[in-house]
Amino acid sequence: MKKKIVVIGCGYLSQTIAKAIKYGDLPEYELVGVLGRNPILMNQFAKFFKCKACQDINSLMSLNPDFVVEAASSKAIYDYSEIILERGANLIVLST
Repeated sequence: MKKKIVVIGCGYLSQTIAKAIKYGDLPEYELVGVLGRNPILMNQFAKFFKCKACQDINSLMSLNPDFVVEAASSKAIYDYSEIILERGANLIVLST
């Protein structure tokens, strides 16, 4: 069974992870969702990588991810880390 990953952020770091999953470099993982500040970029990201665009952290966490990869900002860590950890997901911090 594949581990589910969601990403916070739609920039270079998130795209690098998403590409590795999409192109088979991380076959044991499945990208299931993305959360981003810019709705247009987030929807483009979700469409290209075939995952769900989430409007808020609760929507993202409703996907029951095994891992949440933060690639957005220190503010995202401040705003979301408690919720992520309380819901039992592993948090990977890349931007700070």
